[in-house]
Amino acid sequence: DKTGATGETLKQGTLINLSLTTLSQVISGLSKAAGGADKSVIPFRNSKLTRLLQTSLGGNSKSALSVHLSPHRDNLDESISTLEFGKRAKMIKTIASALVQKTVEQLEAELEALQKEFDALKQLFEKRSGGKLPEGLFGSLEEEEKGDDGGENGTDNGV
Repeated sequence: DKTGATGETLKQGTLINLSLTTLSQVISGLSKAAGGADKSVIPFRNSKLTRLLQTSLGGNSKSALSVHLSPHRDNLDESISTLEFGKRAKMIKTIASALVQKTVEQLEAELEALQKEFDALKQLFEKRSGGKLPEGLFGSLEEEEKGDDGGENGTDNGV
């Protein structure tokens, strides 16, 4: 063992290495998916580290990765492994887009447009089916339109 770690330090080092191995598996899976290969399950949940990095690596963000090497001959294997890791990470393609926040008025306008589209489709369905729709076909939607007290369009006729 290069480090000479024992006891608790050895245990912590082992856990860190397991997390880094999982990170390497995640990076490998994401780079394969970016290259058009079969999209298998990416093991984000296999370690706390990859779970924390999930939104950065596979989500709506731009990420940067810096790899560091040792020039010492004794660390040649680790340096090569690190360079391969960096090469795989470089292949990951994420698409970052701005989160659009809508105002209440914009959401209400969207809802109204969707309600009109729904009503038009409902009428078209009724016309093509030769009459009234079967009871309960749009069950919960019709109940919401009437409101809890049975009034039209959710108005409160009792108070």
